[in-house]
Amino acid sequence: GSIALDDELGKHLPEFHNRKLRVYVSGGEKLPDGTTSPMVTEPAHRPITIRDLMRHTSGFTYGIFSEHPVDVLTQAAVPNLFESTTRKLTAALAEVPLLFQPGTKYQYSFSTDVLGYVIEMVSGQPLDEFLKREILEPLGMVDTDFFIPPEKLKRSSRVCEKVEAGMSFRVQQSLWSESGRGSKPPMLSGGGGLFSTMEDYLCFMQLLINEGEAPNGKRLLSKESFRLLTQENHLPEGKDMAQCSFLEDCQADASYMGQGWSLFGQVLRNPEEAQGGRHMNAGMYGWSGLASTCFSIDPVRKCGFLFFSQLVPSYTSPTRVQFLYLASAVAKRLDYLDAQYS
Repeated sequence: GSIALDDELGKHLPEFHNRKLRVYVSGGEKLPDGTTSPMVTEPAHRPITIRDLMRHTSGFTYGIFSEHPVDVLTQAAVPNLFESTTRKLTAALAEVPLLFQPGTKYQYSFSTDVLGYVIEMVSGQPLDEFLKREILEPLGMVDTDFFIPPEKLKRSSRVCEKVEAGMSFRVQQSLWSESGRGSKPPMLSGGGGLFSTMEDYLCFMQLLINEGEAPNGKRLLSKESFRLLTQENHLPEGKDMAQCSFLEDCQADASYMGQGWSLFGQVLRNPEEAQGGRHMNAGMYGWSGLASTCFSIDPVRKCGFLFFSQLVPSYTSPTRVQFLYLASAVAKRLDYLDAQYS
């Protein structure tokens, strides 16, 4: 293939070629007198790899989960994200110290966005064209794109946010929530820029349930590649996400206990430790989205669970926790019915 998991990022992106990356050590914090303490950094022990991007162990951050000095620098480096491009984003990230040494911790981050830029550079195509050719069109996902054309806007839902404590909400008006409504945005974000429908996403989930085979019988991934992507925990030393997470309080919308990270998303390692996991099978995998969307695939039962919402941010409401418990209850019922009628 054109890309290997252990390729150095600099092999594919000029912004990181022969760059001496720095890693945060201390300082950079606001002092009582309003000044900022000097930031201390050290050289990265090794380069960032493609594997690091896929398992979020690169040392990048999104800059929104805490007020760590590296988060502050990241936000300052990309102040108008959705008016930018992945090339500009990647160049900006190359100038910011890493949150930790590559390959040592887990932190959900711009890693997937950078990976999207890698795909563009290697394929020679914009990310939207690559996705259409390789995934969306083969799966018949006709309503999935980086923008909603004007003729489909009447079918779109709006992103909402909490106004105050309780159950009061309003339509969010921001560059993020409005980007892509009516025209293609400059930022083709590999980390979260696609619009879609439940019908389209079910087509994608069927691909996952079929272990890489599209509903029409066309194989998009070999079974070996598919299992490598979805079933193995790739976090350092085989730790779960709770043990490997850089931030203890990362504002996650569900506990990381008992959950590993594959090269695709969260993967259940220990059902007894995980939220809602008692009736779930080890190897169940999925993830959630910023607007309180969730999906999960059970490779043993050959079924999937999908929940769509439009409430941001995802940790505003315990949506994913409730989703996990509901999926667990449905799984238990499926086992009961299977036992009754088999």
